[in-house]
Amino acid sequence: MPKLVAPIERFATARVNRTLHGRSVYRDSNVPGHNVFRGWSTWAQNGHTGVGAGLDIMGQGWRTPVVAICDCTQTLWRNDATKLEVIYIEAPGVVAVYAHINARHEGTGKRWRKGETIGVVRGDLGDPHLHFELWLDGKAVAAPSPEKLRALMLAEFGAAETTPVQVITHGTDDVIAEYSMVENGNHIADQGKLYVADTEA
Repeated sequence: MPKLVAPIERFATARVNRTLHGRSVYRDSNVPGHNVFRGWSTWAQNGHTGVGAGLDIMGQGWRTPVVAICDCTQTLWRNDATKLEVIYIEAPGVVAVYAHINARHEGTGKRWRKGETIGVVRGDLGDPHLHFELWLDGKAVAAPSPEKLRALMLAEFGAAETTPVQVITHGTDDVIAEYSMVENGNHIADQGKLYVADTEA
């Protein structure tokens, strides 16, 4: 199975949904609520009281990038104009669901590299967020609470969880960009800054 990275910055610390989404394996089928996308579509044929679990990663803001968690192929794209634009990306042993986004590619068959921006968070929600689901080796990553679900997902992302860093011009301390430093990145963790040579020197 490929090594995974988080689908969005601040995945480890952002607010998440307060209760489990409907049709989670940890909720009865008659519990109302927002259904998981992949879980809803496979619920009946699997004969379960629920399939899958989803996280809403809140407070991300309009146009926050979402990225491919591994080298993958986009296998589903759907946009019904009700704020539910959704894509599935797949790789050997991995299926990830991204919803409430504006996708970069409308259709299927598109190949993405790990960490590549595959869309942005939509701006037409009251609290813009990424809805995210993860399936590994044919089984949903699921847990009895959203926080426990995030912890399970973070364990899969491991050291590849990204850390935001500001890029600072050496001579003036001007912030010229914000990047995400991934594992093995050469940065000073306690400052969260990466200094570059003064371009005017």
